[in-house]
Amino acid sequence: MKFGHFLTFILSLGMIGGAHGNASTIQNVKEIRDTAKSFLESHYSAAQESTDSSRVKITVGKVDPRLRLAKCDQPLTGFIPQGTDLKGNSVLGVRCVGAVSWHIYVPVAVQIYQPTVVFKRPLRKGQVISAKDLAIEPIEISRFRVVTLNRKEEIVGSILKQNARVGQPATSAMACMVCKGDKLAVIAQNSAFSVSMEGEALEDGHYGETVRVKNANSKRIIRGTVVASRKVSVSLMLSAQK
Repeated sequence: MKFGHFLTFILSLGMIGGAHGNASTIQNVKEIRDTAKSFLESHYSAAQESTDSSRVKITVGKVDPRLRLAKCDQPLTGFIPQGTDLKGNSVLGVRCVGAVSWHIYVPVAVQIYQPTVVFKRPLRKGQVISAKDLAIEPIEISRFRVVTLNRKEEIVGSILKQNARVGQPATSAMACMVCKGDKLAVIAQNSAFSVSMEGEALEDGHYGETVRVKNANSKRIIRGTVVASRKVSVSLMLSAQK
């Protein structure tokens, strides 16, 4: 369904028929739209407060002014329909729980802008990504189904697994910071000491991901967290003192 098209479904009996009824018995359409907007602003306010630079733009679509719903004797409330992802073009529910109950869907558009890592120049599959290849730009991430990156460190030093075009948002899935078959530096550490050893990556991995690694000396297979290009970290448990 396209945003802006009439999209109001009556899901319970609350209609006042045809020309019957007057302004005092008919629900004001503006109040329905205002309820939808207030609900969305409250829903996203916490997310905006948790980051210094994310920005959310909310647009509430039209509700047919010819709609004849019984005026609610209680404050209207908004709700998110089950299975609805409030990003891009979507719908929001507005309900009346009063003497006469009803609920409808209102078309909405939610655009989420966030500083995002993008490619400054085209790169080919197999190239190593450097900091000069990247930039941070505000991008409407609600248009993308994938999780984008907001720090260059999460992908710098990785090898591209696909071509990248100018302006394309960077994602972890596009590259491997540790690639299968790579010779790695494995840092095993705890609060008391750390030791470095050589290993071989048994699978691809990106920043922060856990991968299987084979110890070059013992041939033992361990799991480590990718912390940098061709580098993983393994936590060692301290032995209990007797």
